Amino acid sequence: MQLFNMKIPHFALTIPSGLPKLATVGLFLVAGAVLIKPGPAYACRCVLPESASIGRDASTAVFTGEVVSITPSENGYTVDFSVSEHWKGTEAETVRVRTAVSSAACGYTFDVGQSYLVYAVGEETDLSVNICGRTAPLDNAADDIIEFGDVPPETTGTRAPGCQSID
Repeated sequence: MQLFNMKIPHFALTIPSGLPKLATVGLFLVAGAVLIKPGPAYACRCVLPESASIGRDASTAVFTGEVVSITPSENGYTVDFSVSEHWKGTEAETVRVRTAVSSAACGYTFDVGQSYLVYAVGEETDLSVNICGRTAPLDNAADDIIEFGDVPPETTGTRAPGCQSID
């Protein structure tokens, strides 16, 4: 081929037949990824109470107990405790609390057979626990229990007949 008396070399470039379709699909995928924005991501955010006393004041019920059962529920789990001591709220021997399904939704992970110091919120008949409170395995809760005192407030100052204090 000549143009203005110049020779232009002719290159043999062959495009595979599927390449234009692949390029078009790729272009749409890239455009879609750029134009479609993901929805907001929600994560649990909270500030733990600074002390056991502040945590107790912010809670409806505070008790120690062993987890006897965990049952899946509509939005998480229902956890039943056999209560050993009470510091606030309900004085029942067994307490049921709810928690969300995961820590991303502020849910607290309990294990059957494990004992906990529980800070529960809500109505006495509909208590819930989340990771935003001071709930902890009993083995890790000694400082909180010491801050509360040796015995729950309901029994402070009560002595069995014949007992004397040792100073």
